[in-house]
Amino acid sequence: MKLRELFEDIPVPTPRPGAPVPVPQPRGDAPPRAPQSGEITITGPEGSGFEPQTTDAGLQQGPPYPPEDEAMVKSMQTRLQELGYSVGYTGIDGKYGFRTAAAVDAFKKDNKISGDGSRMSVAELDKLKTAKAVENPSPTANSLSRGSTTGSAKPTDDMLTMIKNFEGFYPKAYWDYKQYSIGYGSKATGPNQTITEPEAVELLKQEVKTYIRNVEYWNEKGGYNWNDGQKAALVSFAYNIGSINQLTANGTRDNATIARKIPEYRKAGGKVLRGLVKRRAVERDKFVMHTPELAGTAR
Repeated sequence: MKLRELFEDIPVPTPRPGAPVPVPQPRGDAPPRAPQSGEITITGPEGSGFEPQTTDAGLQQGPPYPPEDEAMVKSMQTRLQELGYSVGYTGIDGKYGFRTAAAVDAFKKDNKISGDGSRMSVAELDKLKTAKAVENPSPTANSLSRGSTTGSAKPTDDMLTMIKNFEGFYPKAYWDYKQYSIGYGSKATGPNQTITEPEAVELLKQEVKTYIRNVEYWNEKGGYNWNDGQKAALVSFAYNIGSINQLTANGTRDNATIARKIPEYRKAGGKVLRGLVKRRAVERDKFVMHTPELAGTAR
């Protein structure tokens, strides 16, 4: 399930809802997977995050990717490509994901527009329409072929184990924040769907690729050179929150700061949840344990 998280300061893409229990009631201390447009869930340290993706306010990076925004996003992507800012191998798909955000970020940089690539106001979209191509557009780090600049999207056993332990397995569809979920927090096709554990694992393997690519993107762009242990912790975090964009401050924070910030993402609906506190502690310790300069500070 890939829904949006609303923080209070710096925009970050999607949170992921936690599995409710008992079905169909949500589990009170489980890390919520994320709300629909306009609904606040997990809040981070600065409380920052996405606002509802409405055309009145411009466009916002997802997921989710509202169908009503698809035409506008395609127009934006087309114009970015025309100006020399690659939106990556996914092309003009109408989804404002992290690759499109990278193109927006480069456009803003070259045109001296404040803010990062996670949002485009109506005024900024108007500027994009009339903008002229610069001689040497800033690179977007996007590739026209799958995986060549984002590393392998194949999940490791370590990644899957962490996520499975936190999410829990549900063989029957349950109601979860305006949609039915199933398995390890995946979106169900309807209220009567059932799934076996092996099927749920395969579904998880496909879903988690989005979050692996997000981690690999910032690993490369920020020059971190993270190892598998660090990536496992960050992918688990991204699977729950939606991305590591805010956590890394778009690739500008060092490992020590990232480790210090991880535990701060512990609130949902303005309240600290035990499930989030526990999850963040495990992710933080996992990250620290595999970071040589921080290894001695693991709890």
